[in-house]
Amino acid sequence: MKHIFATACAALISFCSISAEKPAALDDWSRIFLGSNPSVGGDGRNFVFEWNDSIWIASTRGGYARRLGTGSSADTWPVMSPDGSKVAFASDRDGGMKVFEFDFAKDSVRQVTYHSESTMPRSWCPGSSKLMCVGYRDASGPKTCLRILIISTDERRAEEMLFDVQANDPVMSPDGAYVLFTRRGDELYRKRRHSSSPAAGQIWRYEIATGKFDPMVTHESDCRSPQWMPDGSGFYYLDAKGGVRNVWRHDIASGKDTQLTFFEDDHVFQPFLTPPLASR
Repeated sequence: MKHIFATACAALISFCSISAEKPAALDDWSRIFLGSNPSVGGDGRNFVFEWNDSIWIASTRGGYARRLGTGSSADTWPVMSPDGSKVAFASDRDGGMKVFEFDFAKDSVRQVTYHSESTMPRSWCPGSSKLMCVGYRDASGPKTCLRILIISTDERRAEEMLFDVQANDPVMSPDGAYVLFTRRGDELYRKRRHSSSPAAGQIWRYEIATGKFDPMVTHESDCRSPQWMPDGSGFYYLDAKGGVRNVWRHDIASGKDTQLTFFEDDHVFQPFLTPPLASR
């Protein structure tokens, strides 16, 4: 488990030592700064990330990054499949944000969703070719209408709304029985002198078989971005206790929360764990 968590951290840290493979003529792409939304492959060797409205792949050891695909569209939210063979991402190349899939073996991009309202991938469902996505559906206001969707990448079929409640950051448990998600949420980039906020994010658990909701982390500080531990006994998440978001670990059986990072100057964003395959 320590190896898996360290691999994710390495993917974030390695942004400091990554260069673009081929600098563009009009823009200086020779160095990559402020890459975001990392997603690590199943073997822990490579990760994808978003930078300059494009999706890139690089080694977790650093070095050169290669852009996936071409064109002038805005591509965002890459999520690498557990076996590392594909990357799902959101793009406006067809008008509005829709989900597309890059296949490494075919070196090609395929459209997955066609809904006229925005859809963005967040994670892959364990042991399947389905994606957990979020999308704006049938309501006004960006915070009130975001819904969790399960979408097949094998064939074109109707999306499945998990439940009709505002939610974000969905991730399915390793056994496929539960989904962790974030409700509410403070402004993403705001740092507060006092950690409490009336809009603070909360982490909840949804049991798929029964439809039961359980609050897991409901502190006064802003909590978000849950990531299951590989054995399903708990999860990592971000907590803005003290005014700055750091990584914490929550043990489900005991309810104990443990702080893992201790940054004071700026937030931690979008943590990502390698799939269990990396520990084999």
